[in-house]
Amino acid sequence: MILPAVSGGDEFAIILPEINANGAIGVAKKVLDQLGLAQLTINNRTHKISASIGIALFPEHGANIHDLLAAADLAMYQAKAMGRNAWYLFSDKDRSRERIHTLVYWKEKIEYSHLHDNFILYLQPIMHVKSKKISHYEVLLRMQDIDGTVLSPADFIPAAEHTGLIHAIDHMVLRKAIAQVAEIYQAGFQVNFSINLSAHAFNDPELLPILKAELALHQMDPACVMFEITETAALEDLPGARGLMVEIKELGCGFVLDDFGVGFSSFYYLRELPVDVVKIDGSFIRNLSENSDDLILVNALCSVARGFGKKITAEFVESAEILLLIEKMDIDYAQGYYIGKPAPANQFLVK
Repeated sequence: MILPAVSGGDEFAIILPEINANGAIGVAKKVLDQLGLAQLTINNRTHKISASIGIALFPEHGANIHDLLAAADLAMYQAKAMGRNAWYLFSDKDRSRERIHTLVYWKEKIEYSHLHDNFILYLQPIMHVKSKKISHYEVLLRMQDIDGTVLSPADFIPAAEHTGLIHAIDHMVLRKAIAQVAEIYQAGFQVNFSINLSAHAFNDPELLPILKAELALHQMDPACVMFEITETAALEDLPGARGLMVEIKELGCGFVLDDFGVGFSSFYYLRELPVDVVKIDGSFIRNLSENSDDLILVNALCSVARGFGKKITAEFVESAEILLLIEKMDIDYAQGYYIGKPAPANQFLVK
């Protein structure tokens, strides 16, 4: 007898009484085969349905329901890492119990924060170097814990990616950013902004429809919106990334290639992806005034970016000396604590 149940927003649990590992694997394969035959059409685009299935056995992998579901969760994350339409049987060799409970802990914390609107958007100014005027702002995500502590994305995004919650976070940031900036507009402030897209955004069929709907709902000019992507995000699915970027650019939005210069693919992406701005990684900028090698590298990166007709942003600008150096190199934009620290978006409304 198979007992199915809804486990979360896009998660389902199947209980298989009196079955061994081979039997459970057989059921998982049948589920994947059946889902593979189905298709979903959204906005005239056809999408295949896929699933990632984690398998855990009682009592080998958990002596109670909490531990058993935690093991199944972790196995599901392993299946996700293997690619689409995969199953994975939990093994104690793969992850420690501490790792399991850490992921479950963060998953519950993220879900709680999402439910109670505990995610906060900060804005960090980016200055046009020649005019010394603020050009736009980068939207930065923070999560407020139950005790009031403000957590950075480094604390929770890895868990969101491993637990399948990253799409929900992408959607939330997109909606909240456009809504809050629209409020700022209405309060009399002209704010152009950039939003970070996760590596998983490029296989998300809901992202483009949500973007179109939010822009229309808040009567936002798409030219005011840019999206920041990293080399890692594009690398996972280059054709998909390029296709989605082209559709978004057709709306009027722009793109920034973040962490430029760190990976081996930086120059390749300049040719393959329709980005408007490259953001030189802060590791090259931070010690620019003290490290002649960094100075040579940044000059070389700027030369290549300009050759492709791209604007250039330098991040981690944290002193007047570094600002002067990047101004001499004709870098277009500067971002860093010397320019301005991130501040909650709602502070603009208070002003």
